[in-house]
Amino acid sequence: MKIYRSNRMKPLADQLVEVLRTPVDASATPLERMKQRDMVVVQSQGMARWLDMHIAEQLGICANIDFPFPREVVRQSVCSVVGVEDSVWDGGQPDSLLWPVLESLAEHLDDPCFETLTGYLTGRGGSAERALGTADGILLAAEVANVFDRYLSYRPDMVLQWEQQQGGDDWQPKLWRTLRQRMDADHIAALFSEFQKAIAEGNATPGNRLPQRICLFGISTLPPFFLEVFSSLSQIRDVHLFVLCPSNEYWGDIRSKREKARLLRQMEKRGDIAELDALYLNEGNPILASFGRLGRDFQVVLEGMDSASPYVEADIELFSEPVTAVPTMLNVLQSDILHLRHRGIEGDAGSAPLLDCSDETAYPERGEPRVPSIQFHVCHGDLRQVEAI
Repeated sequence: MKIYRSNRMKPLADQLVEVLRTPVDASATPLERMKQRDMVVVQSQGMARWLDMHIAEQLGICANIDFPFPREVVRQSVCSVVGVEDSVWDGGQPDSLLWPVLESLAEHLDDPCFETLTGYLTGRGGSAERALGTADGILLAAEVANVFDRYLSYRPDMVLQWEQQQGGDDWQPKLWRTLRQRMDADHIAALFSEFQKAIAEGNATPGNRLPQRICLFGISTLPPFFLEVFSSLSQIRDVHLFVLCPSNEYWGDIRSKREKARLLRQMEKRGDIAELDALYLNEGNPILASFGRLGRDFQVVLEGMDSASPYVEADIELFSEPVTAVPTMLNVLQSDILHLRHRGIEGDAGSAPLLDCSDETAYPERGEPRVPSIQFHVCHGDLRQVEAI
């Protein structure tokens, strides 16, 4: 799996065009190349539409390119390698699990482990049995089905342990084991072990169900399970991952001040006495530490794949310095995030204070009013935020 990183979306899109421009099979005829389809995995329809127009602008046409979501590609990849129909996946989806969960809950209402659920149902309908057949019971079953679906994506190992009579006597393992008996086919966590085995033994024959090249573009985060699927898939297909990364430094270890305080409180509750400096927690840039938790966690997962399934870093520099000849405050903040730097109000070594880079002095030669590069709007609700935008 080859990874491209940049702090700007356009360089990533331009590099994606170059990858798509290169034929997967150099020996193929022009007609064969035209028939080969490509797959660009995205997380939103808006991103797919923007890429569609950008590719057409660069190549003159955007044709024979699919823009599916990650979950659909994982399903298609696992099922094609294992050799089962894609419909097998549907058995573990929340919509398919709803009624089996409802029936399984009815069997365990007298179980002491389900006291929390029966107490909730009793408070909604007088008795748990009667409330389970109402809208409240169906909503509860739907929420449980969604939780199990997330477990299959984010905690597949735990679900497999439940099926092996491990994981304690809580209501969730018991309910899952009962639910598993009602499922007609294997779920995705069970199929994944067969998927890995088939690829490791060289028995993976997806045929034409998967294209020869798969690109993932603008993915902000993925479950570790999904990332393992794409990493394993790279052994039989060309997989390219385009990651929008605000910093060209490793920032998986940075923590905000609030996270540091929370960690210290947790250690004090456990009786562990530690100095903050002894934890080796670096705040880095406070804006990135506070608002970049999602990308930070994804970077940790991505770097953790190096030991099991190594990836290849692209040998092309796509990061760009945002500071212009006359920098604005926004340019300076973006540059600080890029280099994982925090100059503060007073400035740090070799850096001017942030207030000296304000928009008030950005364009002194202009006489017209200047629009600040950073604006704060205090809004009292979501609707007001939309109105302000």
